[in-house]
Amino acid sequence: MADVPWYVTVAAALATGIVSPYFVERIKASNASREAELKARRDYEYEARKRLYSVVGPKTFQLFEAASVASARIEDLATQTRNQNLGKGGWLSDEFRYYLPSTLYRLLAPVAIWWMLREQITLVDLTLDRVLERQYRLGRAAYDAWASSFEFAALPPPIPYNPDGTPKDESLSETIATTWQGLAPGELERPIQAMIAAEPSTKLITYAKFEDQYRNEKSALRKAIEDFRSLFLDFSPQTHPVLWRVLAAQYFVYRAIRLKDDVGVDAVLARITPPPADLLYGSAGADETEGRAAIRIASQYLASVLRDGELDSATPSATRAHSDERTG
Repeated sequence: MADVPWYVTVAAALATGIVSPYFVERIKASNASREAELKARRDYEYEARKRLYSVVGPKTFQLFEAASVASARIEDLATQTRNQNLGKGGWLSDEFRYYLPSTLYRLLAPVAIWWMLREQITLVDLTLDRVLERQYRLGRAAYDAWASSFEFAALPPPIPYNPDGTPKDESLSETIATTWQGLAPGELERPIQAMIAAEPSTKLITYAKFEDQYRNEKSALRKAIEDFRSLFLDFSPQTHPVLWRVLAAQYFVYRAIRLKDDVGVDAVLARITPPPADLLYGSAGADETEGRAAIRIASQYLASVLRDGELDSATPSATRAHSDERTG
């Protein structure tokens, strides 16, 4: 006859009013074991949370602040486009001494902070705090967006994008078809490293130091950020529509990073989706159509990140091929 579980025997004994000292001791031992297990779990979580907040907390606060500044600059890019201040010879040209370097610094800061955070997460258990885990995942999404220009170009309505060759569509200008509007994987590491102070190597350099080194064309920082800088020379959403999709996606991501509540995907989207006017850079024709497409794509990108998905029409193999060509 198979052994009867002890709790069945105890239940039967209780029902008949017969409980031997053996069963009493067995119940006590079981309770003590469960209490010890619960205490060990509580102690682990307490110590793990202390380590999590001491290691990750300061960086996530910096990420929160940098995301706010970056999203404000992306919104301002739309505003200055409406005001006809961007494009050839505009505010993102060498003729304007502040707007270009400040834009580069503000757009690099969040991904540089995420990079430093990434170096520290091996020491902590992010699953203990769902909001911190979400912020880390969003920081990674902002980083990944820079190397996803082909994926963003492929999303409907697709933008013919062939930065390694001649325009595939003769009706498009060469600026749209052949200018790089994103970075290859790995190319972002150089400008990120330039953003991190040498001592201590856990904080960003100040904007003052960034600008001083940026002005020196022979400095290590200026050389490190040159590919990133080239993306924005004479930038406007009309001439760089793929890059604008990247920036719109980051805008949504950065607004989501600033949420401190543990809420679901739909709630996040409802709370951070901006009025269309915040990102629309044109009010008629192709500008408005592509502007609204960029907003829709940005919302889809954020939703896919929050759901741990990927872009629906992504072509990662094409991205890798073109990236290899550029870095080879």
